[in-house]
Amino acid sequence: MPIMSGARVNRFLSEDIDRRWLITLPAVSESISAPQSVFKLVCEVMNKLVANKSVDEAAVLKSVLNLTSSFRPRAPSGANTLRFLQAAHEMSIPWRHVAKNVYQFGWGKKSCWLDSTFTEQTSTISANLARDKMACAEVLRKVGLPVAEHRQVRSAEEAVKVAESYGYPVVIKPADNDGGRGVIADVKDRESVVKAFSIAAKFSKRILVERFIIGEDYRVRICRGEVIGAICRRAASILGDGQSTARELIEQTNRLRASSVSSGKGDGEITLHKIELDEEILSRLKFQGLSLDSVVPANQEIRLRGAANISKGGTMSEVMQEAHPDNLELALHAASALRLDVAGVDLLLPDIKRSWRETKGTVCEVNSQPQFFDTRLHKRMLSKVLPAAGRIPVIVVMHSCVDLSKVSSNQKLLKQGMNVEIAKTVSECHRAMLASTTDALIWDTQTGTLRDMPLPFDKIDV
Repeated sequence: MPIMSGARVNRFLSEDIDRRWLITLPAVSESISAPQSVFKLVCEVMNKLVANKSVDEAAVLKSVLNLTSSFRPRAPSGANTLRFLQAAHEMSIPWRHVAKNVYQFGWGKKSCWLDSTFTEQTSTISANLARDKMACAEVLRKVGLPVAEHRQVRSAEEAVKVAESYGYPVVIKPADNDGGRGVIADVKDRESVVKAFSIAAKFSKRILVERFIIGEDYRVRICRGEVIGAICRRAASILGDGQSTARELIEQTNRLRASSVSSGKGDGEITLHKIELDEEILSRLKFQGLSLDSVVPANQEIRLRGAANISKGGTMSEVMQEAHPDNLELALHAASALRLDVAGVDLLLPDIKRSWRETKGTVCEVNSQPQFFDTRLHKRMLSKVLPAAGRIPVIVVMHSCVDLSKVSSNQKLLKQGMNVEIAKTVSECHRAMLASTTDALIWDTQTGTLRDMPLPFDKIDV
């Protein structure tokens, strides 16, 4: 469960020998019970340790697992959502859970709903076209953009025939899936085509054989008609040292990645995924004359996967500043052709520094719900979709200490024609801030103090 602010601890001095403490934790909802449940468990364990009593570790682990299974359905899903919430907290942008994995960032008319990188403006038609690779390619061809040649096949035998007609290597992938699931690139022979087909078939009944384009894999992130990031993605690989086996090099790589994650997260951190051993890695090692137990020669790079998929252990590097303007324009044109407000456009180019017109680059795919692995991108996107940090004017009126006539002097905040909501309860405030039509909010508390009241917002203008 997302908790962005730390707890505050106050000690109460009482006449008895007991020492009592009050611990308060900021929350966006009164119904959040995860922190209390976890804290109760921690106290039980600590009290036993302080009293030199034995702790049943199996029972504690069982309690942790029960809490996890209980609260996980209510927690944000996917890495993007948590990173958006963290970015919003750091940017002082208010946020609130709506339903399922949809969160509102900002208030009223200046707010925006997000489900991962889907926004309320993301067209279902556009997202479906982008997910269907054949339909996506058809749209891009019709507007004159370069795309790789491919054909849909119904069997492994047909896939082999198409691959041989194109010439090896080829790419095998599902026609209607995203996130890199089931994509096997750089398939070099008949046997590998059959295996790749069986892998792709686990994700879809529609399988594509695509002509392999030589070049680097670049992902350009688009938000509301502007490029907010560009990276070069490279497939998972290991570099030989002349002493370690392939298995040992993979284990060393995974240990380094695990330690970098556990060392703490900073601004712009890019999380690299573990390289998981599977049939594809074994096949690619075999094709290169190696096995997991082979010693890899010094300075020899061994590519472990065909596709440059970050979630499959690939790596990335920022190339935004060095990208040729034509290549960024190509990505923008592709997103615009599909009428997507947010997109990740995959380009295959020999060199991002040179124009695609010169190097014969192509658009590989367009993703309507791209993953942002660089945490700076979440802040850039929030800045694009939320004017004025998503905030509307908030005025609080307390009858017992504020003359209502003085509120009129602040009418300059409320321009004529604005939809100003007046709320008398916390629930009414929440409803007004959730509505996309609210330009400003007046909270009539009818009390002389806010000290003991749950506040529906973190900032008050007047």
